[in-house]
Amino acid sequence: MPSLSIIIPIYNVEPYLKQCLESIVSQALFNYEVILVDDGSTDKSGMISDEYANEYYEFRVIHQENKGISAARNVGLRHAIGDYILFVDSDDYLVKNSLKYLMNLIEENNIEVLGFGFVTVQEEDNNTRVSNSLKPEVIEVINGKDYIQKYNYVSQAWGYIIKKDILMNHNIYFPEGHMIEDAAYVIRFLMYTKRAVLSSIIGYCYRKRRNSIMNNNDKNHQLRLIDDYLFAAVDVANVIDENKDNISDGCHIRLITRRDNYVFFGIIRAIKIGKVHSFIKEAKKEGLYPFNRLSKSDYPGLKYTVLNWCLNKPWLCVLISKIYCTINNK
Repeated sequence: MPSLSIIIPIYNVEPYLKQCLESIVSQALFNYEVILVDDGSTDKSGMISDEYANEYYEFRVIHQENKGISAARNVGLRHAIGDYILFVDSDDYLVKNSLKYLMNLIEENNIEVLGFGFVTVQEEDNNTRVSNSLKPEVIEVINGKDYIQKYNYVSQAWGYIIKKDILMNHNIYFPEGHMIEDAAYVIRFLMYTKRAVLSSIIGYCYRKRRNSIMNNNDKNHQLRLIDDYLFAAVDVANVIDENKDNISDGCHIRLITRRDNYVFFGIIRAIKIGKVHSFIKEAKKEGLYPFNRLSKSDYPGLKYTVLNWCLNKPWLCVLISKIYCTINNK
């Protein structure tokens, strides 16, 4: 049985996929599997996946009709047989030699969830070099709730290596049909984690693409996206309610801040497409508006202080939206 299952959802990433897969092949890692979930790609991504599965016995491919990234990840998770899970997005890639070090760290310290660092690279960047010191590091083993309180934790699933039993025993899957699918996912598995560690190692290169889910400017896409910001805020709020009796004040504050981030940035996106009135109305129904002040440590400076004040005034949000849409002919 492999110690690690790497799950990669794939959809129309032909220009980036080989770099992603090569970054895994070159890890000098043993006893692992790679599950490629081709989510109905219409380019050559499915063909590239098959080529790697034919060449490397650790790789296997699942082809399915397009259902979205959450469904693809869930399918991969259901087929995974490794002790630990790592999600990798198919347009991103791993830092050389990072995985072997991180897996050794897990095995030597009986870690359930291991967080690690990442760097952001630009769309056309194919040769980012990250220098890691692979010398033994001093680690602190804490539970998942303290991890949330202590660190500005990464909300993306790809930022962690996770013990599969935690996910399976607590039925933790991604919500399907949504674009902001990670919002509460990470929080949920951290709630059940007894041994969590944040490593100083940079293990992941996140590619910032101009036409990604978050940067697609099509109006219908943006309408779906602002609905998803509200869904994400509600999902995080549900986790807070489910665990309010057994988390510390510090953890509670961090989660409320994360919840309100989705409301804050949802309002900004709604302003830009003239839908801020309906967004605020729905947020009020969910008890999420007005929102609390964003964390000064996460969002320092006068700009966020002013924005926080403005966005908690519905009439001002509507006015700003009208002015913005008039100027930009929206």
